[in-house]
Amino acid sequence: MRIGIYGGSFDPIHNGHLSLASFAIKELALDEIVFIPTYKLPKYYKEKVTYWAHRVNMLVSAISNSPKFCMSYVEIERKGISYTIDTVQYFLSKSLKNEDFILIGGPDCVNSFSSWKDYKEIEKLVDIKFAERDFYCPDINIRATLIRELVSKKLPISHLVSKTVEDYIINKNLYRK
Repeated sequence: MRIGIYGGSFDPIHNGHLSLASFAIKELALDEIVFIPTYKLPKYYKEKVTYWAHRVNMLVSAISNSPKFCMSYVEIERKGISYTIDTVQYFLSKSLKNEDFILIGGPDCVNSFSSWKDYKEIEKLVDIKFAERDFYCPDINIRATLIRELVSKKLPISHLVSKTVEDYIINKNLYRK
C-alpha cells in the first residue's frame, strides 16, 4: 500500500491543498493521502495558527467525501511543536510490512526543504515528492494567507475553499480582525 503523508497548518484547508492531494494520488499511484494538521508551527514561522480544533474541523469537513483522503491526529496529540522527522518516524514505527510512505510537499516547500530539521534523515527514511517538480499538479496559486485576508475584508472566498469550509469560517467568525 502506497500512502502519501501530507502535513501542514491547513489554516484553512483550501482547494489548492485538495487539488494537490488529488493529483498526487493519480500521478504517484497512491492508495491514500493522510492529511496531518500541525499543532504548533516551529518558531521560525512568524505567523500564528488558528486554534487546532477549528483547523481540524475544517479539514475533516473538506475531505469527508473523498474515500482516499483521511486525517491523522498524530501532531495534534503530540502537542507542542512538531517536526516532519518526528511524524515520519511515527508512521514508520506503526507501519505494516506492505506500506510505503511518500512525503508529499507543495511547490513552496522545494526551496526550503534543506532547512527542515533533520532533512537528510527524512530523505533516507521516505520517498519525498514535491508538486510541480516530481509530479504534475497545475499551479493553483491559492495561499491560506490570501483566504484569511479576504475574510478579514469581508470579500468572497467561495472560489478558494469548499462550501463546508466557507460555512465553518463564517459560522465561527474566523479570520475577522
